[in-house]
Parts: sequence; structure tokens; C-alpha cells
Amino acid sequence: MAQKVGFDWKEEEEIFDKIQEEIEELKSALKKRKRDEVTEEFGDLFFSLLNLARRIGVNPEYALKLANEKFLKRFRRMRKVVGKKAGLREMDKVWEKIKKRRFP
Repeated sequence: MAQKVGFDWKEEEEIFDKIQEEIEELKSALKKRKRDEVTEEFGDLFFSLLNLARRIGVNPEYALKLANEKFLKRFRRMRKVVGKKAGLREMDKVWEKIKKRRFP
């Protein structure tokens, strides 16, 4: 609807700028610890991300599904490598290696 009347960003970079602006507004709301404002700003950020997805031709539901699957695969591999009693620092170190595919 908005796009049809010309109320749309002309360049992808403008959407990235808007996303950054929304991130800053969310950070500010979090500092105030006002739940309603945090929720509103999170919604604005999410809306801006969806706008980018539309612009670049990405199906957001499918992208989220893929991200979840990737996370679970990496998480399971990380837990297998570090075991159950590892600390966050060790888990993060292994996680980064898995991301860079340094673990089989």
C-alpha cells in the first residue's frame, strides 16, 4: 500500500540506515526499562527488517527457518565438542570455530 503511493525508500542503504536508527531507539528504550516502549521499538526494528527483506526479495519466514536450522546444527555440534560442563567462554570459542568450519 505505502509503496504504491511512493512512500518507500529508493535505495537499500536507506533501509540499512533506518535499521540502525531503530536499533539505537531500541537500545535507548532498554536503558529506560519501559516494557511498552521496548516492545514498540522492537516492533519498529522488526518492521524495518521485513521492509529490507521485501526490497531484496527474501522470504522472511524461510530465512528465519534456515537460521533456526543452522543455529541448531551448530549448537548441537558445539555441545558435542565441549561437553556439558563448559563455560560460556569455551563454548563461544568453539562456536566461532564451527562457524568458520574448522571443526568437522
